[in-house]
Amino acid sequence: MAAIYRNLSSATSLTPTMIKNENVTDEEYAKVNENLENLPGVDVTTDWKRGHTYGETFWNMLGEVTSADEGLPAEKVDYYTAKGYKLNDRVGKSYIEELYNGVLQAQKEKVKMVTDSNGNVVNKETVSEGKSGKDIVLTIDMEFQAQVEKIMQEELVSAIQKPHTDTLDTAFVVAMEPKTGRILAMSGKVYNRKTQEFTDFTPGTFTYAFEQGSVVKGATVLTGYQTGVRDFGEIELDEVMRFKGSGTFSSYQVMNRITDLEALERSSNVYMWKTAIEIMGGKYIPNGTLNINPKKLKPSAIISINLV
Repeated sequence: MAAIYRNLSSATSLTPTMIKNENVTDEEYAKVNENLENLPGVDVTTDWKRGHTYGETFWNMLGEVTSADEGLPAEKVDYYTAKGYKLNDRVGKSYIEELYNGVLQAQKEKVKMVTDSNGNVVNKETVSEGKSGKDIVLTIDMEFQAQVEKIMQEELVSAIQKPHTDTLDTAFVVAMEPKTGRILAMSGKVYNRKTQEFTDFTPGTFTYAFEQGSVVKGATVLTGYQTGVRDFGEIELDEVMRFKGSGTFSSYQVMNRITDLEALERSSNVYMWKTAIEIMGGKYIPNGTLNINPKKLKPSAIISINLV
């Protein structure tokens, strides 16, 4: 009774306020409904809750909606009230739900009410009809997404069985349609070695930052084309590189003579190092010094190297 009284006393005049919307029994619903004539201002209705059709697949990116108890997020009260929202309205509070809240949110019916000196409603007039929210169709292929997540988990468990993987516990995948840029699947998984359970961390695909790996090799070859130090199909010797006063540098295996495409397919470090040295105006000489001449760099090469 105290909780009901608190909710009623904190309600805004003429603004619908949710008193209870969870664990409501049939008996409670019936008792209130059959006594509505003795409870002015009280009504019973149905509430809604966002469901996840595909379970936990991609749910983290879909985001969440505030509950009836939460209402508007405290940090965005001014923003939403300026748009006509009430303090107890439910809105998206994360990711897609929050980003597209204005599209997904239904438009409420607006009613003009006239009250007497005692606050009793003596007249009601509908100003505008309510409208349902719109649907959003994503480019995500949910069946493909589920398969991607399954493969990720299997590969991550397999990978941590190998040596020197003590800190490995996270994997990210983003699959795109190359001709349109549409996102077909995106997923992030964190593996707990103690519990042997996975936690979804899909937002990490764009909120985390990592030191670049072999993914930049495509940009290196492209910069070679742009600066004229590489031609399409050019062959280079993948060997163990030695510099004066330094150790040795090589790919994961000696690949001998390979083309630009083979260098990308097999992830040749040597092809990329030799390309970068030539971009910087130098030439690799076995057991020699790293003789480069930055003055020969073209502006486009400088920009590309900084991006890489």
